[in-house]
Amino acid sequence: METFVIIKPDAVERGLVGEIIKRFEQKGLSILRIEQRYKTRVWCALHYSSPDLPTGVYRNLQEAMTNKPLVGIILDGPKAVTVVRRMIGATDSTQAWPGTIRGDFGTLPIYENLIHAADTEELVIREAELFFNPRTDSRLG
Repeated sequence: METFVIIKPDAVERGLVGEIIKRFEQKGLSILRIEQRYKTRVWCALHYSSPDLPTGVYRNLQEAMTNKPLVGIILDGPKAVTVVRRMIGATDSTQAWPGTIRGDFGTLPIYENLIHAADTEELVIREAELFFNPRTDSRLG
C-alpha cells in the first residue's frame, strides 16, 4: 500500500528532512518517489480545499507553503496510510505524543507543523498527482 507525505518548509529549513525520512525507512517503508518543489497559491488552494479551515489559518498556511521548498514523498509498505499517520502525530504539535515526528520536533504556530500525510487511500492518489504535476509549481524553484 502507498501513501503520500509532504515535508513542509519549516522542516526543510530546520534540516529535518533526513531525520524524517530515516524514521520512515526504519519503520520499513520504501521510498517510491521523492522530489523537492516550490508550489503555487493555486496548488495550495487545491490541496487545502476544506470549508472547515478558518480564513486566517488558511492565509498563514498558504504563505508558509508557497514561499519555500516542499519535499513530496510517495512511500510504500503494509498499511502505509495508517502507519505514517500514527508516526507523524497530532496536527497540533503541543498535543502530539513524544516519539512522533510532530511530538519530537514540532513548534508553534500550528500551520508550521513539519509534515502532511494523506488521510485516506483516495487522497493519496489525488494529493500525489497534484503535487507532482509541474503545472502547480512556481517559477521560484
